[in-house]
Amino acid sequence: MLLDPDKMSMTSLDAAIKTIAGNAKAGTIDPDSLSGGTGTLSNLGSLGVDRFNAMLTPPQATALSLGTVGTRAVFDADCAIRAQTV
Repeated sequence: MLLDPDKMSMTSLDAAIKTIAGNAKAGTIDPDSLSGGTGTLSNLGSLGVDRFNAMLTPPQATALSLGTVGTRAVFDADCAIRAQTV
């Protein structure tokens, strides 16, 4: 969990995120560091997931789900086909 990330420098924030991610990947993360947050960010885009619903775990108030970014063909106002990032 990151406490007051808005008050951290970018360098400190980057280091804290890398530490937490490293501990999570190694399976050595302290369960206490996963509690007390107000929001959750779940990113499955790197795994090729287009869309999903992140799980909201109380007492957290928000959950943001991030999926893949891609392009699709759409018609513009002139009925011409163009690529749109989605």
